[in-house]
Amino acid sequence: MDTRLNAAKLEAEARAQALSDELKIKVHPLIFSVNQNDDPVVGFIKEPSRAVKLAVMDKYAMGFYSACSQALDAIILKDYSDPRITSERSEDDPYYMGAVYAVSEMISFAVNHVDKKK
Repeated sequence: MDTRLNAAKLEAEARAQALSDELKIKVHPLIFSVNQNDDPVVGFIKEPSRAVKLAVMDKYAMGFYSACSQALDAIILKDYSDPRITSERSEDDPYYMGAVYAVSEMISFAVNHVDKKK
């Protein structure tokens, strides 16, 4: 793992824990890079509610990334996240898509974890 990405991950995990304590909700960091030469992008999301999880499961059949996009929009902590993630400018689309992909990775991990318990 890139040194900058590793450092950003450690810092973001600590910040997520601090936000969890402050906001009294479970907060997860989103960390990704758009380009290898750029600094990592950091965002924070709250633990999705049961309704959001069910909505993602319902939409999964229609399109996994559309479902992840909807989940990201529902759980992103905008005030604490890199503003490029939620920007509507087309030049910031890679940041939004990167965050959607990071959420998809988290959801895939959670689904695989559930499947292994069956």
